[in-house]
Amino acid sequence: MKSAPKLEKLDCSRGSPFGRPNILPTHPNDPNDPIKLQLRKMKMVDGDYDSGSAYWGGGNPCMYVAYNEAGVQIFIRGHDREDAKENVRDILPQAKFYN
Repeated sequence: MKSAPKLEKLDCSRGSPFGRPNILPTHPNDPNDPIKLQLRKMKMVDGDYDSGSAYWGGGNPCMYVAYNEAGVQIFIRGHDREDAKENVRDILPQAKFYN
C-alpha cells in the first residue's frame, strides 16, 4: 500500500464542503488498541483544496492523511511527518506507522 487513498470526488454544486470526516476503526475495541497506519502528505490544489474538491484552507501546517486497508482515514495537520504522527496519536493513542 504505497499511495494515499483516492479521495472521493465531492458534489460542489453549492460550493466545496469544508474538509472531510475521519473514518475511525469500526471494531468495538478500546481506542488504545494498537493499529498500524500509512501516513501520506496530501496533494493540494491551489493550496486550499484536496484532489476531491474538499476545502481545507491554506498555509501551514500541511495536511496529511493516515489510513489503512480496513478503510480507516484520519485527516490531520502537521508541521512535518513527526508532528502529524503525534497528532494522529491524539486520536488513536496506540497508532503505529509503516513509514
